[in-house]
Amino acid sequence: MRIILLQLSEPLLFTLWVIIAAVIMALILFLAVFLVVSKEKALDKKFLIIILAIIVVVIIPFIRQVVILLLTATGDLLAAIRNFIDGGGFNYLLSLVPIIGFIMLLLLVKYLLDIPWDKAAGVALITLIILYIIYSVIPELYLFLEVG
Repeated sequence: MRIILLQLSEPLLFTLWVIIAAVIMALILFLAVFLVVSKEKALDKKFLIIILAIIVVVIIPFIRQVVILLLTATGDLLAAIRNFIDGGGFNYLLSLVPIIGFIMLLLLVKYLLDIPWDKAAGVALITLIILYIIYSVIPELYLFLEVG
């Protein structure tokens, strides 16, 4: 969990993970922009791609945790009401967290890189696909990033 990693006794290890994750994310985003939009756009926006990678690595996991807390509280309340009625309640709201994460990535790609919606959706989707492939190889990265 992201919050646990922030409480590490070794800040050097945390800093190293942030740098590694940001570099990996920047490379993935650069590749996605290169494939979907164009080589020129990827080269022109490389500074913004690096900023976007840092935002995705540092800020989005915190926002996702807040969303998880809110959806857990709301979903548990609704499930408790349903359990009171007939005993069949379950919290399905947590299934929305990956969708909300994708939408946050989509909005950041669209507005930071200033590309059209269709290309922004392609960049966000390719980014997440490549990220999940990397998560299969390096599962520790998912424990740190929690993106996707």
